[in-house]
Amino acid sequence: MIEIHPLMLAIQAANFLFMLWFLNRFVFKPILKVVEERENKFKGLDRDGKALLERGEKALGDYEKKLAKLRHDSAEVTGVARKEAQEAAQKIIEEAKGSFKQAVDKARADIAKDVETAGPAIKKDVSLFAGLIASKIMGRDMK
Repeated sequence: MIEIHPLMLAIQAANFLFMLWFLNRFVFKPILKVVEERENKFKGLDRDGKALLERGEKALGDYEKKLAKLRHDSAEVTGVARKEAQEAAQKIIEEAKGSFKQAVDKARADIAKDVETAGPAIKKDVSLFAGLIASKIMGRDMK
């Protein structure tokens, strides 16, 4: 028959609760903090990229509105004036495309740079946490 000793049961319960506390305090919370920081950084990068894209689209919309206005004005002007208005409209479109492309390229470069800098830091932190976990489990320094 199985005997349950109250003292042993209490010791095992205390040991279990201590292990839960220890793992939560020194393993789970630090790892979850790093994961949350990483997630927040990527959300920020995504938000920044979307904001830049929206600004670019708005700028392109503004330039398209300007282009439409220029086309309307040029329809009312005769020969030479019409040609000059079309040239001005083309210049505005090229500038808008150039500005938009530069903004998007800069945003992509910034995002890529941030991703590159975040990767090694996360790998380093994971390596340190793995060593800390191994040290705590083995009860000796694992360096």
